[in-house]
Amino acid sequence: MQAESGFPRIADVAKSVPVLADTCLEKKLSTIEVRSEISGSVWKVEAAPGADLQEHDVIVILESMKMEIPIVAPKAGKLVEVLVKEGDAVSDDDLVARIDI
Repeated sequence: MQAESGFPRIADVAKSVPVLADTCLEKKLSTIEVRSEISGSVWKVEAAPGADLQEHDVIVILESMKMEIPIVAPKAGKLVEVLVKEGDAVSDDDLVARIDI
């Protein structure tokens, strides 16, 4: 079907080329890595894979020198993977989790 201008309507073109329509509507995700900023041990894992996180939500709490140090989500997204468990030792810059944003 054509619009009054004589050109095909966008909706009709999208229906005739479903792969193109799906590609245009597809949201591109990127994965960010969350790393430890300090050496210590994992005291508590606060979030599980699949969780929808907001920016600054706590993922893991480390214990170092009798202090609790939260590792937080730098951006909102879906927690894909937690790579540590309670009791694990982590070093500065160790990969702790991955988030799809």
